[in-house]
Amino acid sequence: MCRENERLRREVERLRQQLTEQAEQIAEKKQQIADAEKQIADLERQLALRQQNSTNSSKPPSSDGLAGEPRQRGRPKKSRRKVGGQPGHQGRHRPRVAAERVDEVRGVWPEQCKHCGHSLTGPIEQVRTTGNPHRHQVTEVPPIQAHIREYQCHRVVCPECGGSTRAALPAEAAGQFGPQLTALIAYLTVVCRMPRRVVEALGGTAGAGAGNRDQFGEYAEVLGRSQPSRGCPVSGTGTAPEG
Repeated sequence: MCRENERLRREVERLRQQLTEQAEQIAEKKQQIADAEKQIADLERQLALRQQNSTNSSKPPSSDGLAGEPRQRGRPKKSRRKVGGQPGHQGRHRPRVAAERVDEVRGVWPEQCKHCGHSLTGPIEQVRTTGNPHRHQVTEVPPIQAHIREYQCHRVVCPECGGSTRAALPAEAAGQFGPQLTALIAYLTVVCRMPRRVVEALGGTAGAGAGNRDQFGEYAEVLGRSQPSRGCPVSGTGTAPEG
C-alpha cells in the first residue's frame, strides 16, 4: 500500500512538472508569435512606404527618387482613339452674348478663294456674300485710366472788411486718393499681400502714380502694416504681418 502511494505521488509530481514546462513553452511561443506579428506589420508598413510616389499619395514628384516604385508615365496601354473630341461628342463652348450687348463689330473678309486661289479683295459694297457671317466674340477689359480731379480753392476778398478768405477743401477731397482707389490699394496690399513695388507699378500704369509715385507706394505700405493680413497671397515676396 505504501509503495503504491509513493508511485502515485511520483507520478503526480512528474505530471505537475510536465504541466509547468508546457505552460512555459506555451508562454514562450506566444511571445514569439507576438514578436513575429510585430515584425510582419513593420515590414508591411515599409513595403507600403516604398510603393508610394507622387501618383498614389500626397508626396511631391521630387520625392519619388529611386527608392520607390517607378512612376508610370502616360497611359499603361496605348489607346486607338485619336486625340481630342470623339465622333458624336457634344461640344461645349462659351455662349455668345446678345448682339445688343456687343460694343464693337469688326468685319473680317477672306483675301483669296480657298478653292482656286483667286483674289477676293475689293470694295466691300461690290463683294457678294452668302449666308450669315460666322460670329466669334472676344471679351476684353477696357484700359484703366485714373480719373484725376483737381480742386481749386479760390481766395475771395470780402467787400465789407477787405480781408481775403480761401475756400476750405470739401470732405470728399481729404487726402490725395479717392475712396475707390484707396479701397483698391487696400485690397492689393492687405488681402492679396502684393509687395509695394508691384502696387507702385500698377498705379503708374493706370496713371494714378504720376507725380506722386513715392507717396503712392508709401501709402500702400502703411495700409499693409496697419491692417490684419488675410486672404490669398499673390506673391511670395509680400510683406509678412507684424506681431
